[in-house]
Amino acid sequence: MAAGCGGIDATRALKGHEALKGIPVIYFSANNDVQALATEAGADGYLSKPFDIQELEDIIHKHLSV
Repeated sequence: MAAGCGGIDATRALKGHEALKGIPVIYFSANNDVQALATEAGADGYLSKPFDIQELEDIIHKHLSV
């Protein structure tokens, strides 16, 4: 992966690597299109900023317990 690549490219590279694809990727962004970006990248989840600490804990537990 090239230095300075964006989040979408980095997520795709991670998810495309056999040994690393099981690592959960959760997008956190104030971007209005965070859901679309996460979907495009193949991320496992997303949170829109600002978010509640309970939302953060919930999504982390969800993806670590899978």
